[in-house]
Amino acid sequence: MKEFFKKKGIKGIIFAAVLGILFLIFELTGIFKNINNFFMDNMYQKPRETSNIVIIGIDDKTLEELENYNGILTRDAYAKVLENINKKNPSVVGFDILFSGPQNEENDNKLALEASHTKNIVCASNLIFSNKLDDNNLSVKSQITDVSNPYEKLNNVVDTGYVNSMLDKTDGVARKMVPTIKQDDKTYDSFSYAIYKKYCEDNNININKYKKNKAYRFNYSSKPGKSYTVIPFIDMYNYDSTLNPNKYSDLEGSIVLIGSYCAGLQDSYFTPINTGSLMYGVEVHANMIDAYIRNDIINEFNASLIIFIAVVILILFAYLIYKSNIIVSSVSTVLIIGLSIGLQTILYMNKIYYPFMDLVFGILAVYIAYIGFKYGEEYIIRHKTVNVFKKYVAPQVVDKALKSVDYKVNVEGEKRHIACLFVDIRGFTPLSEGLEPEDVVSILNDYLALTTNSIFEVGGTLDKFIGDATMAIFNAPFDLDDYLFKAVKAAWLIASGSEKIDAIAMEKYGKHVSFGIGVNCGYAVVGNIGSKSRIDYTAIGDTVNTAARLEANAKAGEILISEDLYKALEGRIEAECIGGLSLKGKSKEVMTYRVTNIIEEA
Repeated sequence: MKEFFKKKGIKGIIFAAVLGILFLIFELTGIFKNINNFFMDNMYQKPRETSNIVIIGIDDKTLEELENYNGILTRDAYAKVLENINKKNPSVVGFDILFSGPQNEENDNKLALEASHTKNIVCASNLIFSNKLDDNNLSVKSQITDVSNPYEKLNNVVDTGYVNSMLDKTDGVARKMVPTIKQDDKTYDSFSYAIYKKYCEDNNININKYKKNKAYRFNYSSKPGKSYTVIPFIDMYNYDSTLNPNKYSDLEGSIVLIGSYCAGLQDSYFTPINTGSLMYGVEVHANMIDAYIRNDIINEFNASLIIFIAVVILILFAYLIYKSNIIVSSVSTVLIIGLSIGLQTILYMNKIYYPFMDLVFGILAVYIAYIGFKYGEEYIIRHKTVNVFKKYVAPQVVDKALKSVDYKVNVEGEKRHIACLFVDIRGFTPLSEGLEPEDVVSILNDYLALTTNSIFEVGGTLDKFIGDATMAIFNAPFDLDDYLFKAVKAAWLIASGSEKIDAIAMEKYGKHVSFGIGVNCGYAVVGNIGSKSRIDYTAIGDTVNTAARLEANAKAGEILISEDLYKALEGRIEAECIGGLSLKGKSKEVMTYRVTNIIEEA
């Protein structure tokens, strides 16, 4: 099983599957939706040329000058405004006002009478749902339980359209509309769609038809308070055509919308064309009508299909980049993101909405996860390797290697220039024979602690203990600055520290303890050497053998070094030549020096 999971293909599948599942969870929770909306709004919701739509706005001045009750004007005021509008022969008149129930019989009759003389008039109605109007399949999620129409006399002479708002559940922005709702054998047109149909009929224009019970996105034409002609309701109320017959000529053949145009009436919404600013409901309807006229209605992919496509693409992408190197992965990420944006642009131009930012952010998340995963793998391998060396290498050297960006260690085997040190207790066998075992162990532990601390102090690598001997190497596995001098310094520290151990042993056991030390430098093969059951990181070669032979020839308290090492450190150490030594395994004598002092680093 362990070997199974080591295979790169299997690990790639697991990597892709985990990311795919996480992406699916994020998709289902709708986390990406706000991000998508932000980018889509900023990319595609731009001002466009508007149609001939005029707004008669009930503003603050109107409410101040005309009789009203909490913002509700008397219906004779609406009748008079409608009378003045009709003098300009508009194409369609729409009241974004809910004339629910009787108010004053005389005024109600005036408005109903004037409406009966008006062609193509549409008044607002309100659908009562069992659930809130949703942006999904209305026939499944919502049921109409009642309809709030205008009062009876007015309702008999006008067409109606529902004005229920459809706001995005994530941020409350009005981005969608449902042209027509059908339930059982009844069909209900939205306010804007009913006006659009009247306008097409009046101007002999083919009516664009849309699926019933389906929500569509649409493109806005105007920002709040821009583009559309807005006439204050009070001005239209006071208009006298005999004094200025050419005034308000824009009304002729136009679509006239009458509705709230002040903050106090609380009929305003956030829109995608100018996020952060509110747009009055009557302006939102104007933009919807414009979208119908231009057929600027955006059809959405099925939500489940969108998620399925995104998850499949993301899983395939995750698997492929896992098996690639960083350059291929980076290029692939950029290409797929570019293709996603390009595809979305083409689709949107063809009135199809695909939330590409889900996929873009998913791809970016996979790429970041890939970088993190690869870094994590490298980090684990690196720390696993380095932690092994913590047993042999000075902690400060290991910590420095871990912090190094260009850290590298080769444990498989390499040829490196190193310094090698051997140290051994002189006369250990007779020493151990005259003492109790625990005393021998105590002396040996003090000695090994001294050699270990001395080697680590200068940053060397403790290679191994061989009985009562210690082997150390310098400049492997990590690069070590000034490693030749540090090897001799470690020997000097050991020799100096041996005096204390000797004094303690003499005091406790009446025995002398002294060391012989040999140091050499040169090239050696270093790496993990051994069998499957036993393996050690060590150094082998003539350099190591010579160091061991120098140590074997060193007398108690002596540090012997090779001529090569002496020449490399000449001027930094003090040493006396003791001549050539015949070392085992060497055909020629080795010129040898005894270290008498070291000069600290400048």
